Amino acid sequence: MTMTRLSALALALLLAGCATGYHGQRYTGGFEESWQSERTVTVRFEGNAYTAPERAAKFALFRACELTLDRGFSHFRIAADQERVDEQRTTTVETWLTGQQRVSRKPRVELTVVMLDEDRARELEENGAPVVDARFYVEQNAPSDIRRQILGE
Repeated sequence: MTMTRLSALALALLLAGCATGYHGQRYTGGFEESWQSERTVTVRFEGNAYTAPERAAKFALFRACELTLDRGFSHFRIAADQERVDEQRTTTVETWLTGQQRVSRKPRVELTVVMLDEDRARELEENGAPVVDARFYVEQNAPSDIRRQILGE
């Protein structure tokens, strides 16, 4: 492997380590939720400038799964979703001297989900409505550390 490839790999690993992790809201981002009813919750996930929009969307879904399972439900349906990328322009001494601003892009995802028991989920699926099996989604998509955190395995 050439030095250039090694450098690129090291940089990619470093930047991936800077992305917002799966945790509650902090200065660098994370998830939060607000409840509309016993079965309906809006989950928000905000990433930092190193977080890919796809990662933010997955983390919002993981949180929806976690809350669904914690409340004793097995499935949920997404009632509303919104994704956006906020741009933040900053000026440092270096960028001021060059006349350029630094632009940071931070992904934000908001999902409103309605939690379902197995009977209601089956009924909706039979009528063609998309529903998410919370446990299955986590088992199939979550990295092992997040899977353990959500499923307690």
